[in-house]
Amino acid sequence: MKNGNFSLGDTVRKLEDLMITQDQLNLIAVFIWPSDKGH
Repeated sequence: MKNGNFSLGDTVRKLEDLMITQDQLNLIAVFIWPSDKGH
């Protein structure tokens, strides 16, 4: 299904552009979820 002029692929690509890298996400997760510091 299309949403306006954006195809699913365009939407995914846009989300990827907005998302930070997985490594950065892991670092931030340590601060958000202190229980994960054991990893």
